[in-house]
Amino acid sequence: MAVAVLSAEMKVMNAKNARRMTAIILFLSLIPAVSWAHEAEGTVEEAGGFTVEAFPSTASQGAANIEARIEKNETPVTGLNVTLTVDNHDKGISDALAAIETEPGHYSAAYKFTTYGAYEVHVEFSADGTEIR
Repeated sequence: MAVAVLSAEMKVMNAKNARRMTAIILFLSLIPAVSWAHEAEGTVEEAGGFTVEAFPSTASQGAANIEARIEKNETPVTGLNVTLTVDNHDKGISDALAAIETEPGHYSAAYKFTTYGAYEVHVEFSADGTEIR
């Protein structure tokens, strides 16, 4: 069995930092021709022939959707049982979430961030008899 680790680190901001970031973004949005394309992208990893993108890369305290896009040979992989594990080792948090497929190859789970700090999101699934994590 081939096993690979797929994880993405994300930062969760407290309300004060989120307001500060919003003010900065609003200010910068007044500057013409600024592209924010990379802000929506997540962390991309390759494992077992699969490409997995986990996102968002940042979130605020409170409710958020944790998502993963899974492809093989640039084609969305459907029908997987996907688990998204959210870890914050500093605070002793490790929550496994069953993700649902919201569109082909796109899996999502709701999560409530109760504290700010650095989190890791691990994507786990089985495909073709191989466990990918």
